[in-house]
Formats: sequence, C-alpha cells, structure tokens
Amino acid sequence: MQKIKLECSYRKLSLKDKQGSVINRNIDVIHRKANDAFDSLRFSREIFSIDELVDKIKGEENRPTLLIDFLEDGKQAMLKRVGVDITKQLITSMVEVLNTCRNFLQERLTSRTI
Repeated sequence: MQKIKLECSYRKLSLKDKQGSVINRNIDVIHRKANDAFDSLRFSREIFSIDELVDKIKGEENRPTLLIDFLEDGKQAMLKRVGVDITKQLITSMVEVLNTCRNFLQERLTSRTI
C-alpha cells in the first residue's frame, strides 16, 4: 500500500500515480462547490447556519415556493383582514383575481408536465 502525503499548503495529495490526480481533481471540485455555496449564501444578505451551508453543498436545499402556493398564502392573509382595513367587496374581487391566476397557473403547470 502506498503512503498518502497531504500537502496542506497546496490542499493536494502528493501521489505520483493516476489515483493521486483523480483524488486531487475531486478535492478541487468539492472545494469549488463549497466556495460557490458559501458565496451564494453570503451575498443573499440573509442569516444562514452551518447546517444550511452543508445542505446547499450537498444539494439538499429547499425547493423554491411555487407561485400557486404563494397566491394561496396571500389569499389567506387577506381574508384575515376583512373588516379591519379591507371591505368585503374588495376582498371578493381580490379572491376572484387570485382564483383566476391560480387556475391559469395550474393549467400551465399541468400542460407542461404532460
């Protein structure tokens, strides 16, 4: 078995055969992915944890919220404001618009997945 020597200053393995070059390339890819994940979280201007960084490096981050779900959440939030600062007539028209948008998006979503 060949001894593996890690050159810490270069972040490389000092192997003289093909195995060393393959491992070094894998190390480079992992290092690049880690830097990209860290930079994207750092420049998002949001607070993040180490667990979120590890999940992003692994590719296990949350999927983005669908617009349909966002519209439904907005509708529920508006329904709570009826009688406070939104009239019933206004909420009725807003709900109709939201339902139309949701139906359109649902139709587009199903037509693209077929």
